[in-house]
Amino acid sequence: MSTGQQIPLKCAQCGTESKYALEALVMQTARCLSCGRSFVKEGRGWARHIDEANAFYYWAEVLIGTEDLLGIPYPGIPDGDVLGNKPLPDHTLREIVQTVEAHIRNETVAISKVLESATKLANRPILAEHLDLPILQAFGVEEWSRKWE
Repeated sequence: MSTGQQIPLKCAQCGTESKYALEALVMQTARCLSCGRSFVKEGRGWARHIDEANAFYYWAEVLIGTEDLLGIPYPGIPDGDVLGNKPLPDHTLREIVQTVEAHIRNETVAISKVLESATKLANRPILAEHLDLPILQAFGVEEWSRKWE
């Protein structure tokens, strides 16, 4: 998240349009400059958006890295059916393993290569115990939308 990024918003209560710091929105401290209405709802939306974008990044990078390790050429392993069934931040590395395994028909190699790809991306060990965690948790990435649940 870019801490200096400004997001234009129109207040639902008074109609005033202004720019607000993304960080203030996500931290749920932003208020309308005219009437003082809290932008909690809008902040939660931006937090979900950030988590979705981060989860997509990690999913794509691990899958592409795994394809590279296995020598699978473009267009690579299809994953659209898997991604469409729940919010991206709820997906796990295990689901990437299952996607890869369906393509190469070897679960052991799929696990090994997904963990290798994830470890390279994280620049720290990603272990089998991380496979069933939501993808952002597996990488230790802060989940903004879950922060306020």
